[in-house]
Amino acid sequence: MRLHGLRSNAQIIDAHARAVCRELLLQVDLTDVHNDDSYRLKGLAAVALEVEGSELVARQLCQALCAVLDKTWSLGWEWERLAGVLFRTHPNVALDAFIATPTRRGHSALVDLFVGRHDPVREVPEQVLLEWVASDHSQRDPWVARHIDVVSSGSDAE
Repeated sequence: MRLHGLRSNAQIIDAHARAVCRELLLQVDLTDVHNDDSYRLKGLAAVALEVEGSELVARQLCQALCAVLDKTWSLGWEWERLAGVLFRTHPNVALDAFIATPTRRGHSALVDLFVGRHDPVREVPEQVLLEWVASDHSQRDPWVARHIDVVSSGSDAE
């Protein structure tokens, strides 16, 4: 398959390969995907979402991920990596999707995504996050206060 090993040889990924990855992502039913498959979806997303014009795919992936999170307690740590790609490549889309989608348990879908290894919100540049919050303080300030650690307790704490 032409897509196999696109990054392994540090090849430049052309528009056709990116378009194929976007089409594949649009056809994936996340309710039928196992945690092991998420690694490959993360790779497809990284290729597909790194360019302009991929917002629709990002939005649909976020909605699908939120829907699956509403049905399960946790998707496993690899799903956090896919979410990380979404937050890195389309931070406003991902933030809007996860704040606007409370689960049946009454909290943000983002809460169910965490299993402690990788916080996808950390992929959002600080300035982008601050601008996102500033556009709707009344809704977003409380959400950020509940979901984003201001102080790190890990080895990278300063």
